[in-house]
Amino acid sequence: MADVLALADALGLAQFNLAGHDWGALVSWNLAESHPERLKRLAILNVPHPRVMNKFLKENHQQRLKSWYAFFFQLPVLPEIVLGAANWDLLARSMRKSFSETELNCYRAAWSQPGAMTAMLNWYRGLFQRPPELISRKKIQVPTLMIWGKLDPHLMWQMAPDSIGRCENGRLVYLEDATHWVHQDQPDQVNRLLSDHFAVAG
Repeated sequence: MADVLALADALGLAQFNLAGHDWGALVSWNLAESHPERLKRLAILNVPHPRVMNKFLKENHQQRLKSWYAFFFQLPVLPEIVLGAANWDLLARSMRKSFSETELNCYRAAWSQPGAMTAMLNWYRGLFQRPPELISRKKIQVPTLMIWGKLDPHLMWQMAPDSIGRCENGRLVYLEDATHWVHQDQPDQVNRLLSDHFAVAG
């Protein structure tokens, strides 16, 4: 959150629109709770509100199974070895439905940089070791658009309605044929939804 706010300050933006996916969405949810005065409008792609995620992890066996990798990533060293095996085959296979082989090769090159995979996994490790404080039970006041690809293999779509229900002014759009990588699967539709959302004044 501090990084996002520092970028906005460097650009002279007292207020700004914010869109986030995956870890960026988790940062965005927390920023909307802790600094709503800085945001004009918020867009979230395929990540539930943190309180909803916590609830589902505690109470829903199916979501715990879908989140198995987050628990595996808590181990030292072993996840880096397993993920790096056979030229990152496990990671590449998990993304093949949404990305071309050319794009995956770009990812492989990035994952292969010294320390890159550990830095990525440390997001998961940090979340478990020092979970962020859930600041408030009040509804998020920033106008919020949530876009959710219903074929997400990692996160249950049933978390989306509870998440948008935590927003005072929220709208939920399902994309039936999109995965977790909703912006990659249906870029034109996602970009149109984002553009329309952020174009609204106020």
